[in-house]
Amino acid sequence: MLVLVGMMTAALIFDFRGNRLLLNRYNTFGLLLLAVAVGVEVIDSVSQVHGTYYDIIFYAICSFIAGTCYSIQAKMNKRLARDLGSTARSALFCNVTAMVWAIPLWIVLQSSGIPLSFQEPKWWIWLLCGLQSAFYTYSLAELPKMIGYSVVFVLVLAGKLTTASLADTFGLFSAPRPVSVARFVSVAWGPGLLKYGDYLG
Repeated sequence: MLVLVGMMTAALIFDFRGNRLLLNRYNTFGLLLLAVAVGVEVIDSVSQVHGTYYDIIFYAICSFIAGTCYSIQAKMNKRLARDLGSTARSALFCNVTAMVWAIPLWIVLQSSGIPLSFQEPKWWIWLLCGLQSAFYTYSLAELPKMIGYSVVFVLVLAGKLTTASLADTFGLFSAPRPVSVARFVSVAWGPGLLKYGDYLG
């Protein structure tokens, strides 16, 4: 969730600087609802982290920085798409670059005693991971110029919270856990109020 907080922070800065987002009472309330959902998730996640107090702070800072990098990547993808002539070329370039940078990381992990092993036998999972990455990169380059960075990342946040809620409710990856009312209300109303708050105000 701290990754998403970083994403939203950078996205709001971009939109305020570009005069794409003017806050009124409705979309401010939408942001507050999303903040409540993020807070609930962070408290729940921190309770499951094993390590010292300093470890948790370090993980939190790294997560926040990773989130701001997502928003900066969206800004860079937009410029890269303009320079390369298409969003598809931008997505291809980003994914190839990520693959090239993964090679030194793999070498470091190997030397640290963490072997690379392909244990997932279902080929379609590998395919879906690649398609998801390409779709995400393409969307980050194309959608912000249409609806703004803040709205894009609010919807990304809502999608992630909704998926996490469904996974928790039905126990897709762990034991089933009930979804809190705060998270449900925040996911249901937060993005809509931020997106359409200007019309209500």
